[in-house]
Parts: sequence; C-alpha cells; structure tokens
Amino acid sequence: MTKRLCVPSNFRHDMISYVHDNCGHYAAQSLFHTLAARYYCKSMFADAVEYCKTCDVCQRTKINYGHRYAPLHPLSVPDEVGTRFSMDHKVLTHTTAAGNTAVLVIVECFSGFPHLIPVPDQTADTTARAIVQHIVPLWGFNFCYTATKPLHFLSALFAHVNVMLVIHQGLQS
Repeated sequence: MTKRLCVPSNFRHDMISYVHDNCGHYAAQSLFHTLAARYYCKSMFADAVEYCKTCDVCQRTKINYGHRYAPLHPLSVPDEVGTRFSMDHKVLTHTTAAGNTAVLVIVECFSGFPHLIPVPDQTADTTARAIVQHIVPLWGFNFCYTATKPLHFLSALFAHVNVMLVIHQGLQS
C-alpha cells in the first residue's frame, strides 16, 4: 500500500491544472492515473474529466473520437453486369480544341468499367445525347442510374432520353 497525500478541496483545481498543463495535456484517464499515484481526493476522476473538458488547449488541438457518425446505407451489389451505372461530370480546367468543357464519367457498378465521354456542357440535353450515343449501344437501355445530381436535372435527363429513344408514357386504367 502506498501513501498518498489527501488534497483539500481549495487546492484541487491548482493541483489538477499544474499536472495537466506540465505533463503534456494528458487526457482524463491518463491525468487521473498520474494524480492517483500521489494524491487522493474523493472526486478526483470527475474533477480530472471536467478539467480536460474545459482546457482551452485540449479543445483546440485534440480530436474527439467519441462522436458518433450517422450509419451509411450502401447500395447493394448489382446481380449482373450492365444493370446499374453511376454518373457524374468532371469539369476541365480549360476548354479543349473541340470545345469540350467537361468529361461525363459513367461507371458500370458491377465491373467498375469506366466510360469517359467529353461533353461541351453539363446540361441534361447534352448528357442525354452522350448516354444515347455511347452507353445505350453497348449496354442496352434496361438499367438503373445512380447520380448525385438534383432531381430536376434527372427528370430533364430522362425526358430527353425518352424523346431520343421514342419512348412514350402510357397510363392504364
């Protein structure tokens, strides 16, 4: 059994701050173990935790690993090749000699096969033309697209694709 000094309540804050500041800004657990080896007070762990939470240096420099992340909901793996595609535009730093300002990147999700299609702009009409000219001849048109584009863009995109492929919407009663 080791002898430890019992610290009166009016000196606890000074003792904790001295050890914390001079020992490299220990986290609460390490600070408590360092203090508990030499000193005793009933609420030492709670006081160490509270001091670490209020230490300005620690709050600015230490990473809080205790926060929780929202759970991700990944997409399921496609059952076969050519059924799901991911799409995005990558803007070029300058306009090419052919007048293209972006590259339409379409990746087949099962195999990871990329299609890199230079496009003059990022409009729904231009994107639809690129899909009909480069993707539909290779993969057909029975597929699903995953994109981070706004809904109004996707709605216009598929409206243009439907016009180009002469697809009509019919209602049945």
